[in-house]
Amino acid sequence: MMSSLNDIATTHHCRLTEYEIFGHYAIGMDTEKKFVFFVSKNGEELHQQYADLATIKTTEIANIGKSFARKEKITERLLLQLFPKNTDAPDVVFEFYDVEVNYQLSGEFQSIEKWNKAIKNLLKSN
Repeated sequence: MMSSLNDIATTHHCRLTEYEIFGHYAIGMDTEKKFVFFVSKNGEELHQQYADLATIKTTEIANIGKSFARKEKITERLLLQLFPKNTDAPDVVFEFYDVEVNYQLSGEFQSIEKWNKAIKNLLKSN
């Protein structure tokens, strides 16, 4: 995971200044050049994504799941959405959790909140 994260950063002439490796994903950023990189693994398939924060307006956490009568919510997917300044451009979506891939949440909430805050802080400094 770390080598894939480094590979995508190097491809964009960036250097990871902060990163986190989680079981099925890795996320990192270059705080100087303001790029975010995300690598996720689904079975044998590896997905590499990135976002140039100069093109991003804001970020938002999407907690997709089912709600039940007792106000209980079961999380099925946890996404970090990055919305571009150009409304014609597609959103960049990093998937931190999918119940089909990992059956149990184990720290993804804390991870996604940490990265959402870090990215929002970088966006403020643009």
